[in-house]
Amino acid sequence: MIEKHVQLVLTDRTTLTEGRDYSVLSPLTWRLADLGAKHAFLRAGLGWGHMPLHMVNADLDANALVRIRVEDVARNPVLAMKVCFARIHHRALRGARSLPSSRANYR
Repeated sequence: MIEKHVQLVLTDRTTLTEGRDYSVLSPLTWRLADLGAKHAFLRAGLGWGHMPLHMVNADLDANALVRIRVEDVARNPVLAMKVCFARIHHRALRGARSLPSSRANYR
């Protein structure tokens, strides 16, 4: 049933993921390169899609958005991600948060 509705998909503007789809369940897709725009499209009722929970919690609480449970799809899927960060010798980046682990782990 979900495949009959437009899925709003966040797309990567680079060639790193070219030709790959992640968690795309519908053949009817609108691709957006901005998560804020995707959120606005969801709120306008233009389709459905995956979103970070922290971005939609208020909408869920206000019933502006609803959770969709899709059959045969894991409820708490695990996404493998690689995280990279820049380190400037002897100086923290502006806006960077302190990490709780010792510096020795990041050398």
